[in-house]
Amino acid sequence: MTFRGWGTSLAWWANIDYDDFTKNLICDLLFDKANLGLNIVRYNIGGGTDSNNPDLHMRRGGMVPCLKDNGSKYIDLKNDKIQIDILSESIKRGVDTVELFVNSPPWWMTKNKKTYCDRPGISNLSSENYTEYAQFLSDVYNYFIKLFPVCSIDPFNEPSNPFWTYNRTQEGCYFSWFSRRKIIKKLKAINNNINISSSDSFSVGFALLWELWSPKKLINQVNVHSYKLNYKKWTLYLDDCNIIRKIFRMFVKKNIWISEYGCGESNNFGKCLEFGKHIIRDLKTLSPEAWIYWQAVETYNAWGLIEYDLNNTNKSEIIVTKKYWTFMHFTKTLNRGDQYKVIDNSTLYIYNEKLDKHAYIIINDSLKTISFKPHKNNLCLDYFIQTSQFYNYKKLKITTIFPNTITSIYFTKN
Repeated sequence: MTFRGWGTSLAWWANIDYDDFTKNLICDLLFDKANLGLNIVRYNIGGGTDSNNPDLHMRRGGMVPCLKDNGSKYIDLKNDKIQIDILSESIKRGVDTVELFVNSPPWWMTKNKKTYCDRPGISNLSSENYTEYAQFLSDVYNYFIKLFPVCSIDPFNEPSNPFWTYNRTQEGCYFSWFSRRKIIKKLKAINNNINISSSDSFSVGFALLWELWSPKKLINQVNVHSYKLNYKKWTLYLDDCNIIRKIFRMFVKKNIWISEYGCGESNNFGKCLEFGKHIIRDLKTLSPEAWIYWQAVETYNAWGLIEYDLNNTNKSEIIVTKKYWTFMHFTKTLNRGDQYKVIDNSTLYIYNEKLDKHAYIIINDSLKTISFKPHKNNLCLDYFIQTSQFYNYKKLKITTIFPNTITSIYFTKN
């Protein structure tokens, strides 16, 4: 599989009015090639709020302004100037791919004039507004593609989730399979040149069900989130087991993106190694073209690659987490244009014959030191980078894969 890149969503951390120093430091850490070097961002098309009755309960950054005003035909980037600024800064640092996505239709199109549903399992967009919504999506896409390296647009986000209600403190909208089909058909009828991705399902199980019903000929790219369905203390493994993943991959004949995954568990290094193995599992079972982390920056709650108090930016400290350094092994080793092959659940092989590039990422989550031999005999060791609980992305002279480490090993051909 030829890889397209790694990325992050701009919701909601990019809708925070940082001071210039903080903004530039965060963008450098995420997008500069000397650091994480993410090359993909997903821009969140906000649904806005009625200025006469604003949604003040939304989480910090979660009330994303709409690019159109109610009753206007025109896109106005000034409406969303904070997120647009972060988008522009990311492109300056090397982002070459932008996907647009929507959590909720604009507030004035919805039944309750809000960007969340009143009741679980009831769509907030009435059928008489499907055409207006499709036209809105087309207008934004046509406007953005002239200014930014836009590749696609996803009209929905986790649309099978019935609980996009007030208590979620964020935008969201439930859509049935039938309503999704109708909106996609209307969008393609309005703009035959638009690249549609769909439909950011919560898990592979939901994505498989949608794949069986979706208007496949109208969809250019299949997006899926890499979560498991949980209820209280129970995890429904059937929703995400390897067999379901293999069936899904067999049915999908187009490029797949892991368009969202976030790890909200502890940032202790053992959990970070689990995060790394989760990425390898995604690459093994779904062969995605791109892999996107959800909230790259988040308040001190273990979700972010970078932690920063979004609720009190005047007294906040930027913390680069162990998860960030774990992710760096993937973003620095597997680049756009490379190919990859999963050797086992802990080992990823990366190669690019044109660049004479051969590398491995190895996760050793055991208590034993292990030795490693490349699966090809004509490779000569070049250099060796490792992260452990005690050091971050460190180039080492020794070639030992210590316990509880993630290691990138680079080779050249003999």
